[in-house]
Amino acid sequence: MRTGLSQRGWNNVLIFASLFMIVLFNSTHQRFVSNENNKVKRTLIDSNSLIQNIDYNGLRFERIGASWRTVSEIALDKELMPADIISHWTSTSIELLTNEPAINSSNTRLPISVDVLGTKQTLIFEFIIDNDLGLVYVFDHHLAQWMMIDQSQLPLFIPLVLLNITS
Repeated sequence: MRTGLSQRGWNNVLIFASLFMIVLFNSTHQRFVSNENNKVKRTLIDSNSLIQNIDYNGLRFERIGASWRTVSEIALDKELMPADIISHWTSTSIELLTNEPAINSSNTRLPISVDVLGTKQTLIFEFIIDNDLGLVYVFDHHLAQWMMIDQSQLPLFIPLVLLNITS
């Protein structure tokens, strides 16, 4: 009495094994090749933190209760909406860099200090604009971390009136 599979049975085993291997290789290939899964992101300020003020060196947003006051040494041609800009500091995810980027001395640097309720130390972020690559590098001095955003995202974090002065 024979207990093995017939030739037709072994053909079916080989077909299903081949299909299983194709599906396995395809799914693992997508996981290893995709860069989106490998990018680590964070917000500039933790979403649970309460920002007291942001100082842009000449323009300052100060919290007064639930609203914001703008203190400016720069002539403003229109009313700014500080709440919109400040909300991006706690909600917009930014890509973390694993290595320090190559920065030219010609790149524009914008240091920004942020006071957060419950922290003793002022948080300092340095935005470094690389016009050649169309990127903006952000250095968090408190955590010593480099981040990167596209230059088109810069007005989400810095008022346009300051960007027009520096360019």
